[in-house]
Amino acid sequence: MEIRVKYFGFEPVEEGFCVTLPDGANVEDLLDKLKEERTAEEKATLDNSTIMVNEKKSHRKIVLEDQDKVLILIPLGGG
Repeated sequence: MEIRVKYFGFEPVEEGFCVTLPDGANVEDLLDKLKEERTAEEKATLDNSTIMVNEKKSHRKIVLEDQDKVLILIPLGGG
């Protein structure tokens, strides 16, 4: 199945990209796949990010469906 992913934090906000996952995969599986291409610091940031699936806040165990839209909101610091 294909999942449409968009980040807010690592890359500029653009159209996003697609990730292919096996049927029955959940948000945690998606994050694990995305972590394969990240530094240790970015991996830790992904662990603390807010996840939205189809415009609703989600938890990491929710099972994804083909063509779901996943938005990953990276925590931002400042002060």
